[in-house]
Amino acid sequence: MLDFEKHKQAGENYLSFDVEKNLCFPMHCNETYEFLYCNDGLANVTVLDRIYRLRAGKCMVIPPKFAHAYETPDYSNVFICKFSKDWVPDFYEKHDGYIATFPVFSIDFAESLTRKMPLVTNTFKQKAVLYHILAEFETHTAFIPVDKKKVDVLNAIAKYVSHNFTEDISLKDLSDKMGYSYNYLSAVFNEYFGANFSDVVNIYRINYATDLLYSTTLSVAEISKKAGYDSVRSFPQLPEIQRKVAARRPRVRERRHYRRRLTGFCGFYCIFLVVCIVKKIKTSFV
Repeated sequence: MLDFEKHKQAGENYLSFDVEKNLCFPMHCNETYEFLYCNDGLANVTVLDRIYRLRAGKCMVIPPKFAHAYETPDYSNVFICKFSKDWVPDFYEKHDGYIATFPVFSIDFAESLTRKMPLVTNTFKQKAVLYHILAEFETHTAFIPVDKKKVDVLNAIAKYVSHNFTEDISLKDLSDKMGYSYNYLSAVFNEYFGANFSDVVNIYRINYATDLLYSTTLSVAEISKKAGYDSVRSFPQLPEIQRKVAARRPRVRERRHYRRRLTGFCGFYCIFLVVCIVKKIKTSFV
């Protein structure tokens, strides 16, 4: 499970390596590049409004400041390398403002490369490896200009929600902050996120609460408060979210697939949370 705090980090010369099983994370926006290599299984990666299937043996590069999300239909094991643009300034300058037409590609000896990457400590060798990956990426795809307004809006939304979901926030707050109308932003959420604003915020909170239940010894009451819920009674209430998401009629085939997966994603976390809560309660009586 991706670390909710770690994914916000993006200092100068930032470089990190992780291996994630069953990769799932709601729409968010990083200041770093992300290089993904699927060791096993299948992960669906949404970048802006497009969904890509990352299968075993395939790689993918996500540029900085592009809103994206992950979900795993059944099982996935994915290597993730995050690196700031300072590592590859020439590549960033060349492709800033452009998006790959198809960012999924293959690299010879990728599995061996991803095993060795975290072991490299020499700065020049690290840069060489990153440039090698980006050179292969550039060779396997074409680049087209992005719709700057769409990118800016989606990135601003993803950044705002991912940094403030534990607070008492509303779509009106976001509308006032961004200077866009309430109705326009509401339409954006339905079009690109497959759910309304409050449902998306709840998905963030549920992910965060699940992470805390899994990785800390905090009580359910403490976790519910940290995740942004007013009380334990409201933590969580997912059946209504599932019903709303499932009932929405998709506009295109890809988004129908994403919404169906989003519904299953909510259901999985609802069951997982119930199991964790029961375990916490039993432990407290021992």
